[in-house]
Amino acid sequence: MIHGAGVSTPDPREIAERRDEMRRLRAALVRLEECDPYASVLVKLHYVCGVRLATLARLEGVCTATMSQRLNKAVRRLREMAETG
Repeated sequence: MIHGAGVSTPDPREIAERRDEMRRLRAALVRLEECDPYASVLVKLHYVCGVRLATLARLEGVCTATMSQRLNKAVRRLREMAETG
């Protein structure tokens, strides 16, 4: 990053890397939705919409620990899909 006069300019390589990460994440979300719609909804509700874990658990009628396990499994699947491109 270049610093000067209180303004920083992102490195073009960092920008390109971020764009690539976002592209992989979007593609992984699409694949997750296709193969496991429930996991996709959990990830989106929690990480995109900000729905708290306890709220998700209450809506599903399960304990928070169970919902945490489900969300962790969904995130692992999403991560694997993003890594395999």
